[in-house]
Amino acid sequence: MEKITLYYFDNGNSGKVHVLAMLKSFLILFISSPRSRQKFKLMLEDAGLDHGYVRLAKGEAWGIKKAQLLKDGYISPTLPYIEINGSRFGKTAPIMRYISAKLDNKYNGSNAEENHFLEYATEITESWFDCVKHSFFGDDGKKAEHRVTSTLKYIDLFKKLYTTYTGPYLIGEKITYVDFLVYHLLDDDFALNRLSGSPNLAKFVQSFERRPNMKKYLASLTV
Repeated sequence: MEKITLYYFDNGNSGKVHVLAMLKSFLILFISSPRSRQKFKLMLEDAGLDHGYVRLAKGEAWGIKKAQLLKDGYISPTLPYIEINGSRFGKTAPIMRYISAKLDNKYNGSNAEENHFLEYATEITESWFDCVKHSFFGDDGKKAEHRVTSTLKYIDLFKKLYTTYTGPYLIGEKITYVDFLVYHLLDDDFALNRLSGSPNLAKFVQSFERRPNMKKYLASLTV
């Protein structure tokens, strides 16, 4: 594939641009996060695609980049987005579907029904993400309420969704872009250790983390 640049938010405080890796096929720009389990990054690692990984801090670094994008004529710049040979593609799920299409639909469904189901689940992940995001900015009471209401609500929803097909992943034995979204949310919502009552989700997490490239990458985050 052509060289890719991915931009996304950072939860760090450095305000600097970090070039973590610059490999032959991809250049990925993120706003830096100490957790480094961003869904698109996970998908690229799983696919075994060479890439660079650049992370930007919130605030000034993103403000400068956004101003430049507007000057360049990029309409409504938000993160994440990617650049390929000077062309820009935005929004998380559309980016993931685009890369999947470039890889012969490696991370899409096999028919219209499966793809509709994936779109359906994607919209639920977006609602979950909004809840997680708002909880980060709430007081301790709001955060506690989120943990005992919203987190459990979405665990229950996805517990049911993951029973629709037979297999560890959302549509069965084949991993899709939505599985990366779900794993990322479980991690961001500190729910990976709250799945004792959801054996199918626990099986999904186990299968996801045991994928060869994923196992290697996740292990590197603990070093």
